[in-house]
Amino acid sequence: MRIDIDKVLVASILLVMPSGLAAQNLRVRGSIGIGTFSPSGPLHIMGAAPPPSGLSAGNNGLLLGSSGENNSYKWIQSYSGPLVLNQWGNNVGIGTTNPAFTLDVGGIVRVAGNSNWTQSGPNALGLQFGSLDGGFKWIQSFESQPLILNGGGNRIGIGTTAPASALDIAGGSGPGLWVRASTLTTPTGAPGAGVYLGMGTVSPIGYLYAYDFSGNNKRDLAIQGGSGNVSVGHNSPVTTLDVGGGNGLWVRASGAVGNLAGGGAGMFLGSSTSDNTGYLFAYNYTNNTGQNLAINPSGGNVGIGTTTPAYKLHVNGTAAGTSWTNLSSVEYKENIRSVPESKQREMLDRLTKLELKTYQYKREIGDNTDDKIGFIAEDMPKEVLSADGKAVDLYELLAYAIGALKAQQEQIRAEHQEIERLRAELIHLALTRK
Repeated sequence: MRIDIDKVLVASILLVMPSGLAAQNLRVRGSIGIGTFSPSGPLHIMGAAPPPSGLSAGNNGLLLGSSGENNSYKWIQSYSGPLVLNQWGNNVGIGTTNPAFTLDVGGIVRVAGNSNWTQSGPNALGLQFGSLDGGFKWIQSFESQPLILNGGGNRIGIGTTAPASALDIAGGSGPGLWVRASTLTTPTGAPGAGVYLGMGTVSPIGYLYAYDFSGNNKRDLAIQGGSGNVSVGHNSPVTTLDVGGGNGLWVRASGAVGNLAGGGAGMFLGSSTSDNTGYLFAYNYTNNTGQNLAINPSGGNVGIGTTTPAYKLHVNGTAAGTSWTNLSSVEYKENIRSVPESKQREMLDRLTKLELKTYQYKREIGDNTDDKIGFIAEDMPKEVLSADGKAVDLYELLAYAIGALKAQQEQIRAEHQEIERLRAELIHLALTRK
C-alpha cells in the first residue's frame, strides 16, 4: 500500500496500518506543515510546547519541536536512549554547509550546566570539557594521557589576542601565573632539558630550576640574561640584583640545611638600619662559629675606597689596627741566605744619604690631605719597593734598616777598638817620658 499526500497541515494525525499488513511507505509530494498552513521547507514545525520531562515506556522515541516566547528556540529530544548523529559516517556541520570534520562548528561553542570531571569506569574516556554552575569551566583528558595544546606548533595566548611566544600570559588585573603546590618529583616522561617551575608540599617552598631529565644533569639558569635588573623582596630594582627586605642576602654552603636562626653554614651579605653598617661575613649557624672568608682566592686585587686597586689589598685612606704581622716562619720560606757585611754597609750608606721629605697625598689618591713625613719611593732602595716601584714594603724597609744598623754597630765597634788602641798608646807615651 502506498499513500500519497500532496500537501497536508498536521495538527494531530496518527497513521495506523491495518492489522497484519507490513509497514508501507508514506510519500508526501511537496511540504509538510506542523502547526502552520504555509510550510517553508519539506518539514516545517511550528508550536510552543517544550519537550516533556519524560515519556512512558510505550511512547519513548525522538521528538522535535519549538518553544519559548515567540518560539525563540527549537529542540530535539530523545527518550530512553542517546541521540546519535551520523552513526555510519559523514560529517556534521553546525553553522556551516561544508563540514570538513566529524563535527565542524562555524561559530562559538558554549558549554554550560553543572557537571565535573570526576568520571570513572567506562565514562573516563577521551577528552571532556564542561562547566560547574557558579564555579568554573573545565577541560580534562582521560586514559592516563596528557593534554597537548598546539602540539603541531603555533602560539597560545591567555588573556591576549596576540601571543608573542609559545605561551603568552597577559593577566590584566588578575594575579598572573599561579603554580599550585605539588609533590616535587621528576616530571613523568619529561623529554630533554627545560625549566621546572613548581611548589613543594612537604616543604612550602617554590622551585625554579633548569634540568636535563634525559641525562639527569643540572643546567645553567639565566635570569634577565640579556639586560634589565632583578629584585628580591621589593619591586624597584636599581641594579642587576637588588635585594631588599628580610635580613639581607644569605648564600648557603653546598648541601647545608636549616636557616639563619637554625643552622647551616654560608655567607651573609646585608645591611643594618640600626647602625647604618653593611655586613659581609661567613658563619655556621649550626654551631654558632665564625668561618673563614676568602676574597679573590684565585687571583685579582681587592680595593677599599678605590675602584682601581693595584695591589692584593689596596686601601685608599687610613687603615687602623692593633697589630699587623708578616709571615716569617722558616716553613714559609726557601732559598734562605745570610746578608754579607758588605751588603749591610751598602744599606747603611744608602739610608744615610736618604733625604726625609714632607708631603700631602693627592685627593684622588688618599682621603687624608694632612702633612705627612717620610720618603719618596723613587729615592728608596729597590729592595724595599713594590713590584711596580711605587710603594714601600715596610717589612722590607725595617729589615733594610736593621741591616744598616748592624753595619753601623760594626763601624762603632771598630771605631771603639781604634779609640782604645790610641788611648793605650797615649798612656804608654806618657809613662815612658817620666
